[in-house]
Amino acid sequence: MMDMGATDRDQRTRAYLETAHSLVQELERAMQAISCNGLSDLEESLAEQEVLTVRLRSLRRQLWVFNDTQPACLRPALERELPSDLVSADAELQAANRVYEAVLGHSSHSAALMTSLLGSANGQFQEASGARLKYQTWSCRM
Repeated sequence: MMDMGATDRDQRTRAYLETAHSLVQELERAMQAISCNGLSDLEESLAEQEVLTVRLRSLRRQLWVFNDTQPACLRPALERELPSDLVSADAELQAANRVYEAVLGHSSHSAALMTSLLGSANGQFQEASGARLKYQTWSCRM
């Protein structure tokens, strides 16, 4: 008969895996919404990401319990304590998060460039400061 501690940890492990997988799917959904200019889909995805992140953080705290009174050098390594499927789910989530971060960065940059272009077409161009930016020009035909 399994003790309750092991059963509880197994349930939390399954919940963590499901939540991490759901968060990866939400990140992919958000990237798809960005690529299709789907603002409402992006907003829905962001709300769901928030819910999943809070749940994941809570489960993570429950699974990754360390004795804070013990010196860091004596604490067991995370990878040796946890099943490999948790470590790989965490790695998959981190990889998806890096891609999502890059997409958001490129989207923000593209939006700033379009704002600058439209502002200059309306006669509201303000030259940015910095040596590199002073040589940047825009051309637009309407």
